[in-house]
Amino acid sequence: MGYAGVFSFVQDLFVTNASADEVFYHNSQTIPLLAANISPDPDADKGGPEVSFDGDGLALVSESGLLSLLPGEFVSATGKEESIYIVRPGDTLSQIAELFEVKADTIRWRNSLGTKEYIRAGQELKIPPADGVYHKVAKGDTLSGIAKKYSAETSSVKTYNGIVDATGLRIGDEIFVPGGKGTTSSGHVPVRVVTSVSSSPIPASLLGDYIWPVGGGGGTVTQGYGYTSFAARSGYYKNNFHGGVDIGAPTGTDLLAVKAGVVTMSQWYFGYGNLVEIRHNDGTYSRYGHNSKNLVKKGQKVVQGQVIALVGSTGRSTGPHVHFEVRDKNKNQLESNIFYNSFRNY
Repeated sequence: MGYAGVFSFVQDLFVTNASADEVFYHNSQTIPLLAANISPDPDADKGGPEVSFDGDGLALVSESGLLSLLPGEFVSATGKEESIYIVRPGDTLSQIAELFEVKADTIRWRNSLGTKEYIRAGQELKIPPADGVYHKVAKGDTLSGIAKKYSAETSSVKTYNGIVDATGLRIGDEIFVPGGKGTTSSGHVPVRVVTSVSSSPIPASLLGDYIWPVGGGGGTVTQGYGYTSFAARSGYYKNNFHGGVDIGAPTGTDLLAVKAGVVTMSQWYFGYGNLVEIRHNDGTYSRYGHNSKNLVKKGQKVVQGQVIALVGSTGRSTGPHVHFEVRDKNKNQLESNIFYNSFRNY
């Protein structure tokens, strides 16, 4: 008996000669929904309560903590149903939370946003009707057990969801826990970021804008970039050329984003096994292959030092290591970079 959303369907209404910012969304009752927005600002969550955009009536407005609805913007869900909000350029999570009179963490928990993960323009956010979390009922769950799990009151969970007795809990249903606090089990996965690396095979002073990709500065380079003896012996590589740097480390060791960027791939990819690929702000890419587990998703923004995967030996691999690559904006090998130059033909 979960409240999956206020709109049964959403369709686009494209206004003639309208700009991208003037595209409106309508629900099944033709009520306009605001096409909302995110901030690229690292301090996005610290925004104030005032919200204003342009002078054409296409802005969010907050007045003394109350929502003021302008024609063609958005519709707040009624009753116990949650709202759907489309992020617009310039929005911050704190501003959106202010408008819907909930905490920013409530929105994070509902949408599985990491603590360092930013919202994006065009992103669809589910906004709970009040502060709290949603819980998917599993076998053996009880009202008191669910309430305790999220530090909430049993009576509040019961009343809010209209549950009369134990038969009101059905496996697979999603119920709202008012006042509940999110945990990893509710879908909110905290983002881990390593802010300093004690040591690495390449001195930090030479890495420039990069950091070493293996957590703790650890790992041992087992094969470098270019023509290597292992490539010649194995027969795996075209012209005996190895396109990357292999860094051996125990299975489960943290792998870090060498620069901030956006995840462009997180999947099983041929001989790479589990692969994470990140496009950085300068247009270059980095790749991390053979992972035992990928911890990020395609489209997710990551910060430098964020733990994005764990070392493994998936795909075509002879032991636990990360196959690390740096590529240019066209995804060709970036021949000149500190990693390749330090271990060329190694």
